[in-house]
Amino acid sequence: MEKEIEVNCCYRKGDAKKAMSFYLLRIKNMRVYVYITYPILLLVIIISLWCGFRDNIYFTLAASFLFVWLVMHYYYYLRPMQAYEKAYEKAYSKINEKTISYKFSKESVFISNENLQSTAQWAYFQKAHETPSAFLLLHERNVFILPKSCFDSVSDIDDLRELLKINGYVMKQY
Repeated sequence: MEKEIEVNCCYRKGDAKKAMSFYLLRIKNMRVYVYITYPILLLVIIISLWCGFRDNIYFTLAASFLFVWLVMHYYYYLRPMQAYEKAYEKAYSKINEKTISYKFSKESVFISNENLQSTAQWAYFQKAHETPSAFLLLHERNVFILPKSCFDSVSDIDDLRELLKINGYVMKQY
């Protein structure tokens, strides 16, 4: 496949949040944390209410578990989400409805806007993921979000999927 895929992205406010929440919950398996801690927290609170907080041990257990849950929820979910949202708002507020162009070829990815032009080899990205709403290209702590709404056609999405497979990225279907 020698075709180049060109994508002109004009990011909307919710694009980063939608893609990153999917990434954290489904790909980073944070949903396991959510599915395990929510029922335990609810059970501890129900037991504490049922006992009427008569025994200090139930109250202490409920309060301790609630505190640990709040810390974990902040550290593993809210903090990364806020960091990604803030980074995307900061980066794209400078762009102000201007587009970022991506050109994908078999050898490299060309990224450009009116202030930047850069070419990255596929090896630059450690991982690639496809979510229902976007493609995510990961490099160390940076995440490049390509919303599917920016693609001109479904065939371009299929072509990018094929390019990612050719370059050794294993794509899971979510």
